[in-house]
Amino acid sequence: ASFKALRTLTLSVSGQGSVVRSPEATSYLDRAVVRLAAQAAEGWQFTGWSGAASGSAASVAVTLDADKTVNATFKQLFAISTAVEGNGAVTLDPAQATYLDGTSVSVAATAAAGYRFTGWTGALSGTDNPASLVVNGNKTGTANFTAVWPLKVSAGVGGSVAVDPEQSEYLHGSVVKLTATAKPGYAFTGWSGDAASADA
Repeated sequence: ASFKALRTLTLSVSGQGSVVRSPEATSYLDRAVVRLAAQAAEGWQFTGWSGAASGSAASVAVTLDADKTVNATFKQLFAISTAVEGNGAVTLDPAQATYLDGTSVSVAATAAAGYRFTGWTGALSGTDNPASLVVNGNKTGTANFTAVWPLKVSAGVGGSVAVDPEQSEYLHGSVVKLTATAKPGYAFTGWSGDAASADA
């Protein structure tokens, strides 16, 4: 008579999902090969094996030359939604419908002509562009864009105009101080155009 040792295969799961073993049994003859298949629950993704199995393929074979334990890890999937206030666009890198919990995503804002990116609200804050977002839940972020305007100032031959702050364009709603200075022999007589006033 010949005898073979019996082996056990213990399965555990991290996250939400299940593992199907084939053949299905409570114990196996020594050196039996058991195929394991990981099946993620909805909204989760299988990310890998640990213990007596390794890798991230959803199916793996384990040879039972001893009692063994295998763990299957599943991570939750989340979505990122973006909105725009003003006129511009937002891009995600990598661009995906869903992201594994813990994924770092680069979020970039691109202003349309005549607009400037002025900051993030929602799941993001500040003015970094692109910004980095670590996904740990469903996230919504808004990119804010503000209209910009050029300001052209000209003075006649009898004086000059100082602009404070001096820039090529200004955000919508900015306050700009204009100071007129007459040359000797000339007098300031007033503004015309969009700065109509008699004050220098």
